[in-house]
Amino acid sequence: MNNFRTVNDVPSGSSIMKEVRNRHMIEPGALPFLFGVLSRKNNYFGHGTFTTELGQWSSDVTKTDYMLQLLAGTHTYDTSYVSFYRPRQLSFLEGSKGTFIYGESYPRFMYDGFSEQFNMLKYPYAALGLIFVKNTSNVDISKTLNFVGSAMCYKDEVNYGGAGLFIGTPDKTNTRKSEISRITWTRIYQHEISSPEFIASGNIIIPAGKTVAVLLYTSSNLHSGNERVGETPEFFASEHTYSTIYGQFIQWGIYNFRSNFLTTGLEIDVERTLRAWQCPGLDATYKLWH
Repeated sequence: MNNFRTVNDVPSGSSIMKEVRNRHMIEPGALPFLFGVLSRKNNYFGHGTFTTELGQWSSDVTKTDYMLQLLAGTHTYDTSYVSFYRPRQLSFLEGSKGTFIYGESYPRFMYDGFSEQFNMLKYPYAALGLIFVKNTSNVDISKTLNFVGSAMCYKDEVNYGGAGLFIGTPDKTNTRKSEISRITWTRIYQHEISSPEFIASGNIIIPAGKTVAVLLYTSSNLHSGNERVGETPEFFASEHTYSTIYGQFIQWGIYNFRSNFLTTGLEIDVERTLRAWQCPGLDATYKLWH
């Protein structure tokens, strides 16, 4: 401890602090947001995976808050639901137009006789991105958000894949943020067909004086499969060792956010973004606005 204090002790009269440039946690003009990819049951082993428990995210808006809970860490779970394939992180929209596109192709092996082999198709990875947008004006502002993604819809079964764009609106303005007690979710866009890639847009209304949560959800798509590998053991003809390879692809992206979406009166709510990123032990999503 004494050595630590010595290293950090600035001698009286030293000019060193004048030579250290002041830095911002988030640079002016930067566009931060949260992004992560949940395992759901596409990882068929390990703790924190899940199937039907949190509902159908692309179609049931009453379950949308679960996505924000998991992405922002505003929950009371222990080992349930919280496993990420790509851990949640603070990301930034890039370039002069404000664009971020994530895409990843990966294989999955399913072994004959494995009871949960199709769960990865029914409950695919969930890519989640969250942008807090603040309206500093005294009038509602309507803007169009451009985005891309992928989606999985498994055969004719109840769909736990798909994709969707949602907006969460608090019940009070930022001048009364300590009184906010409820977030109302509205679905802006729904994608209910299997697509390795799609491009879409949705119109969003940001009420005067409020910060809204813009949440884009996409799921991993099965683009190839049923390729069997393995062989019959030479001396034990009755024992077959086979597995099936499936190819999957997941994409999530927003583009032209700076050039087309942000206008006078709209800005990224950096305070809300950092609060969600740092997970300060909250147990409800509305507390992010406090």
